Amino acid sequence: MENLNREWNTCYWNHIIKNWDEIVPPTTISDLYDFNGSEYAVMMPMVLDYNRFQSDSLLRNYQNEYQIIKSIQENQ
Repeated sequence: MENLNREWNTCYWNHIIKNWDEIVPPTTISDLYDFNGSEYAVMMPMVLDYNRFQSDSLLRNYQNEYQIIKSIQENQ
């Protein structure tokens, strides 16, 4: 937790995380807020990590689907 708090700079405005259960995806209910039609975040490092996680997960899913389709086509 100490490394996570340091990497996400959670000491700013006392957002220190003490338990993994306290971490929730960034939404307008948790950390994101809308200002003049643009989204902003209090803890931007967390949002960046979450967006990278989402992007990497989606890419892996597409790659897995591609491999499945490719193997089916090769067997026909």
